[in-house]
Amino acid sequence: MTPSNDAFDHRLLRYLTGELSPADADRTEARLAEDAEMRARLERLRAVHHTVKAPERRFETGFAGRVMERVREADPVPAFDRMLQTAFLRLAVVVLLMITGVGGYNVATHDDASASTVEAVLGLPDVTLTAAAHDTLVPSDE
Repeated sequence: MTPSNDAFDHRLLRYLTGELSPADADRTEARLAEDAEMRARLERLRAVHHTVKAPERRFETGFAGRVMERVREADPVPAFDRMLQTAFLRLAVVVLLMITGVGGYNVATHDDASASTVEAVLGLPDVTLTAAAHDTLVPSDE
């Protein structure tokens, strides 16, 4: 845009807001009457001016409540996510049952009465410093 166009846009804006003197307003109207491009620019400026000067939009009473109600009504978890939750929950139950079963079996078949409950549940061998010193953990080839 050339400087003269910028100056004329400023004049058009002042024309829209009624800030021009009567003589300047008459000259602006005369130029607008003979120049279609200037009339188009005036309409664009008028639209922008109207948008800027439009009263602030206010939401009607209860708008936020209605929006929150619709959010609550909507399904918060999509179907795929719900399927994954169900699959992981089932997997967790199966793992817990397996741990309980293996632990119960180890406790039932563990023959060392001096072993702790944790050692029995986990099925740990009887490892002591004495057994390690006597090399009883690994059978020798002799």
